[in-house]
Amino acid sequence: MVTVFPLSDLVFLGPQIRPHEATPLKEAGIVRVICNRPDGEAADQPRAEDVKSALAAMGIAFDYLPIGGQGIDQSLIDQVANRLSAAEPLLLYCTSGRRSSVIWGLAAASLGQSAEAIIKMAAGAGYDLTPYRSVLEGFAADAQARAKAADKETDGAL
Repeated sequence: MVTVFPLSDLVFLGPQIRPHEATPLKEAGIVRVICNRPDGEAADQPRAEDVKSALAAMGIAFDYLPIGGQGIDQSLIDQVANRLSAAEPLLLYCTSGRRSSVIWGLAAASLGQSAEAIIKMAAGAGYDLTPYRSVLEGFAADAQARAKAADKETDGAL
């Protein structure tokens, strides 16, 4: 049985999923899955391509955005933020959901969500993002500054 932890009505985190769990995900209303686990981490883990095929058969979109030893870069944060902006039910997964919780938090902050709200939502799903508070605050502040600058440009154009 697939285990998912809700962050909101649209975003869920979870541990490794398996191809046979595509049907319960479809029944739960998930329309996109983001895999943050690199292939080959463990001998018993299914290949991302096998998970993708099973999900595709159910009409669920799949993104392979692994977080491995290289860590998280801005491109990865931007890709996840783009998926979050679509406002569709999605699941992010890795081995335990921990890496997925971090990338979700950074992406949400880059979209302007407050660090406090992100930490609270993650805690509600069983993930502790308090060690990332200052980084989340920085991303949220940058997003707010970009929004203000865009507002000024829009006001100046009128």
